[in-house]
Amino acid sequence: MKPLNSIILEKSYIIGKGLKKVLEESGKFNIIDIALNSHQLKNLLSHHNIDIIFINVNNINEFIEIINNYSKINLIAIVKKSDFKISDLFIDFINIFDDRNKIIIKTDNIYNKLNSKTKTSSVGLSNREKTILKYVALGFTTKEIAEKLFLSPHTVVTHRKNISNRLGIKTVSGLTIYAVLNNIIDLSEAK
Repeated sequence: MKPLNSIILEKSYIIGKGLKKVLEESGKFNIIDIALNSHQLKNLLSHHNIDIIFINVNNINEFIEIINNYSKINLIAIVKKSDFKISDLFIDFINIFDDRNKIIIKTDNIYNKLNSKTKTSSVGLSNREKTILKYVALGFTTKEIAEKLFLSPHTVVTHRKNISNRLGIKTVSGLTIYAVLNNIIDLSEAK
C-alpha cells in the first residue's frame, strides 16, 4: 500500500518537525509539508491530493473554513491532553506527550483503519458524508447539523444531495435504514 499524502498544521516548529520525522520513519505517510498559516494550507491543498491533515486542535478555528471545502480529507487531532474526547470532526488523535513507539503504533492503526475503509466502502462516501448521514438518520435538521459540524447550512444541503445521489436513496427513512445496515448508526440510536 502506498503512503498517504499528509499535511501537518502545527505552529510549533519543534512539534511539527518531530511529528514529521516520526511519521516519515513509519513509511506510511508522505508528509507534503508543515503549514503554519491559512495561506500555506490553501496553497498545499490546491497543488496536492491530500489524504490526511494532522492538525493542532488549538488552531482548528483558524483553518475550519478551508478544511470544510475538502470533505474527503481525514483529520487527525494533535493534542496535549491524555483525556481528549474525539469529536465527529476527527477520525483519531495523537498526543504530543506520547513517546515515539506509542505514536508509531497509533499512526499504524490510523493508516490501517483508513486503508480498510477504502477497500470496504462500496459507494465511496467520505468521512464527512458519513457523519452527515449519521446525523440525518438520527433526525437532526440541516441547521442542527450545520451548527454541530461548523458548516454552513448550504454546505450540509450539498452534502445531503450528494449522499442521496450516490446511494440512490431519496427519503430520510431510506437513509436511516442504509445507515443502520452499514453500521453508521446503531439500531438502538435510530428514531
